[in-house]
Amino acid sequence: MSNPIMYNCEQRSDEWHQLRIGRVTGTKTKELVGTKPTFVNLCRKIAAEKITGVSCEKQFNISAAMQHGIDTEGEARLAYELKAWQHIEEIGFISKGDYMGCSPDGLIGDNGGVEIKCPQPQNHLSYLLDISKLVKAYHWQTQGFLWVTGREWIDLVSYCPSYGDPGNGDMELIVARLEPDKIAVELISERLLELETTVDQYLEAYSEVSNIRNIVASK
Repeated sequence: MSNPIMYNCEQRSDEWHQLRIGRVTGTKTKELVGTKPTFVNLCRKIAAEKITGVSCEKQFNISAAMQHGIDTEGEARLAYELKAWQHIEEIGFISKGDYMGCSPDGLIGDNGGVEIKCPQPQNHLSYLLDISKLVKAYHWQTQGFLWVTGREWIDLVSYCPSYGDPGNGDMELIVARLEPDKIAVELISERLLELETTVDQYLEAYSEVSNIRNIVASK
């Protein structure tokens, strides 16, 4: 398997979107290891993207909750750096081979990374009361990052400024440090190999059909 390649592009830029086309990205890792129908649908999306060069991700309006996350991420990054005494190196995209990549919220030193979530207050409360819910919600995304980058750990962060008032206990920041899960990493490797084989079959079949149609059209 090839080594990871880092791209210092701006996330959500045209270059960033182009790098994601034809690849399983961090948030799609759950589909990679999901049920057979989910996996097959993902294979078709990846194949279609490689054929057309166009993303199969649905175009949608950003919801208020999503915009909140985007707007709050910088504040959350600073809060984490101050609490953890860590410097976050921002990175646009990291690929590993032609079929998988991720867009982490940052890298830390030579061995770590960080993934930041800015949930609504009710969800942050749920994570405060049971941090395993936070870990479970983003298990495959974080394990996907660890697989792509080969790093030793990632800090999964939940940040909600509503809990930053001293009267609320200064509980705005939750951090869960995660390491590679052997079973998860092995499953990602197995499924990615299966995906590559399946996508290549789609591409070969498409090429054959395309060639036949070109021959017919030329007569």
